[in-house]
Amino acid sequence: MNIRLKPNILFLILGFFALNLEAFTQNDPKAVSILDASKKKFYSLTDITSSLKYSLENKSLKDGNVTKKGTIKIKGKKFRINLNGQDIICDGKAIYTILKEEKEINIQEFDPKESMSIDRIFAVYEKETKARLDKDEVLSGKTFNKITLFSNNKESEFIKIEVWINKTSTLVERARIYSRNGSTVAYEMSEIKTNSNVPDSDFVFNKASYPGMEIIDLR
Repeated sequence: MNIRLKPNILFLILGFFALNLEAFTQNDPKAVSILDASKKKFYSLTDITSSLKYSLENKSLKDGNVTKKGTIKIKGKKFRINLNGQDIICDGKAIYTILKEEKEINIQEFDPKESMSIDRIFAVYEKETKARLDKDEVLSGKTFNKITLFSNNKESEFIKIEVWINKTSTLVERARIYSRNGSTVAYEMSEIKTNSNVPDSDFVFNKASYPGMEIIDLR
């Protein structure tokens, strides 16, 4: 089954690295402190690369569960996500979504003032979300602060989001999103590397790398 990443899901992946405290109200003070440390750590980094595991659970789907694995790179407002069958590149000006099975490339304008961005990812929850600090959890030998974000808006797409923040690195490594449509999306970042001098060329779309593919420019 070929599952495309929806734009809001895509930016949630990026947003887990840079939680925006301004988006949360009715917060547990301890949760705010941990989120603040995570945000400061993220913005102190030049770049991030990581392995990425994406899982979708939905009983209404014929195949039930879908899992994709790949990599993610982030540098400022630029990012690149490679998952089996789908590449997404943002050079800070445009977003290129490469759908390999469909042999199709969609191009959309990236506007940090209007589009979802790392800086604004949780703005959709402004004054409509509360954060709660749960018990620490040990996963794969690492200890995590677990925080649950609840949406107070019944019209929002999500009921709650659980995030796991590594107590040593203070970076978010895991997240689970519970949608109102009954689906659950989970992300897991591993083998995280920071400040590794990722070249700007990694975020440049090269048409020659995708011969024979139809380009749909939506800008």
